[in-house]
Amino acid sequence: MYQIIYGWIASGKYKPGDTLPSQDELAKQFKVSRVTLREALFRLSALGFVSLKQGVGTEILPVDASNFMSSLPGRFLKDPIILSEFLEARLITEKSSIRLAVKKATDEDLQRIEEALNMQKQAMDNLDFEEFVKNDLAFHQQLVRAAHNSVLFKILQTIWDLLDKFTRRAISVPGNMEKGFAFHSSILQAIKERDANKAARIMHEHIKMAAETTLEFRDKEVDLQVIFSD
Repeated sequence: MYQIIYGWIASGKYKPGDTLPSQDELAKQFKVSRVTLREALFRLSALGFVSLKQGVGTEILPVDASNFMSSLPGRFLKDPIILSEFLEARLITEKSSIRLAVKKATDEDLQRIEEALNMQKQAMDNLDFEEFVKNDLAFHQQLVRAAHNSVLFKILQTIWDLLDKFTRRAISVPGNMEKGFAFHSSILQAIKERDANKAARIMHEHIKMAAETTLEFRDKEVDLQVIFSD
């Protein structure tokens, strides 16, 4: 039900100020219980898409990007749909940015990326979780900076908080710290070789590995086959 109603809003079928059919009508139309319907509406309300008003019904709200993004960090690891959309967005934007980085990265960019990687290695050797997370994120941020595309950088900035939370979960899985560092080393080498296809392929596998192991460890149901089909 969440996906159906979200689809109505995203497609413009229902616009800001419009009111959805009553809960009784929707439950009857889609042959679902009122409990299932309410769960979907509460989720949409928490994300700022609708307002549940007693005596009025479910009103569609104007989408405020900043409010929407600020509502996600506390919810997205618990919500399979939002988590799926985050992984899709991350995959698209990071693969695009790394292709640009292969073309545009300067010697100074490569040095900053390598510094972040070296700091990761030091943190890994010292078993310093917080420092590893900090420099893992720094590595990805330097990759985006090396793309020299301010619009793409701004887009990715909107998911830094989500990436931080996901990275913490991913690295907490036994063995993922070492795997993540190995992927980062390979990514840097591909950039130095100016091989865009290789760099994008490694980034794809890196994000896929983190998603697979994290979701298995956290027992979340997300269709990774659809997200990572190439």
